[in-house]
Amino acid sequence: MGTVGSSNGITQFDSASTLANSTVNGALFGSLNGVTVDQSGNVTAQFTNGLTQKIGEVPLATFANADGLSQVSGTAFAQSADSGAAVVSTAGTSGAGSIQDSALEGSTVDLANEFTTLITTQRAYSASARIVTTADKMLQTLEQLPSQ
Repeated sequence: MGTVGSSNGITQFDSASTLANSTVNGALFGSLNGVTVDQSGNVTAQFTNGLTQKIGEVPLATFANADGLSQVSGTAFAQSADSGAAVVSTAGTSGAGSIQDSALEGSTVDLANEFTTLITTQRAYSASARIVTTADKMLQTLEQLPSQ
């Protein structure tokens, strides 16, 4: 580490420290500001410091026989022996299609069934309202009868 009594090794002198050179290799702290998904299925996070970072990718699955999928509930399906195994790939490749970003899927509600339920509920409400009106008229008639 040097010769004793000489300054040819490690030394330490008392003086004010000064910064000779600096290099920044990072960014300011940023909080998550939003997430977007593009047509290729890339999930990108935006931060409050202006930086963006790819954080994932939405995979798409295709089946040899899509009509062979078994319906689980509503519009949810599961792989079955008839459908074949799922082939997972990136959006836009291997016939997987693409992803529509910033869009909502059309409703899959059975409108005929919902309107039927609405009409049935409305008629039940109307019948209940008539019962209340009839009971009110009966009480009014009863009050008008002369007491004996």
